[in-house]
Amino acid sequence: MAAQSFTENFQNNNRNWTQGNLNGLTAGVEHGTYTLQISDNQTYFPHPNVGTLTDNFTLTVSMEQVSTSSAFYGLAFHWSQNGTGVYCYALIINESGQYQLLKYDPNQSNQYKPIWQSNQPWSAINSGPNKSNTLQVTVHGSTLSFMVNSQPVQVGPNATDTNYTDSSNPYTGGQPALVVAGPGTSFLATSVQLTVM
Repeated sequence: MAAQSFTENFQNNNRNWTQGNLNGLTAGVEHGTYTLQISDNQTYFPHPNVGTLTDNFTLTVSMEQVSTSSAFYGLAFHWSQNGTGVYCYALIINESGQYQLLKYDPNQSNQYKPIWQSNQPWSAINSGPNKSNTLQVTVHGSTLSFMVNSQPVQVGPNATDTNYTDSSNPYTGGQPALVVAGPGTSFLATSVQLTVM
């Protein structure tokens, strides 16, 4: 089943988001938020059950970090899991204002390949705890473009590099997901929107 467009405000869990205790992740939908707590030093990909992503879509996520930590969080797409191996793309940020664009692949030595990352804090990111950030990806086949708080994300050495095309085994299908990492961290998601084109 192909995923359809939706707007999620977490008034209930009718899209079957990951919920309960899963190893070091505690997740729950309550009072218009999706709360995520991580006790261990792992990365988790809580996701809804909304069908398979198409080749062309926009995914927008609003979330914040509640606890003070250097851990990263953000959105993932074309997410799938084979045993313990995770496959997906991810745009993640931290409360220091840094971002990373990653391609998760269990065949890589540390389970992912960095596509691009900021070495300095980026002013578009609302840094610090309890500051909401809106992350967005627009996907046209294997070409990806990203925004944080309505500002285009640089994905290459030049400021004008705002599109990334994966020419090496690009991922398709899979699910939309959030990305949260520990240890000792808490996050809130307040909105997830998928627009299928």
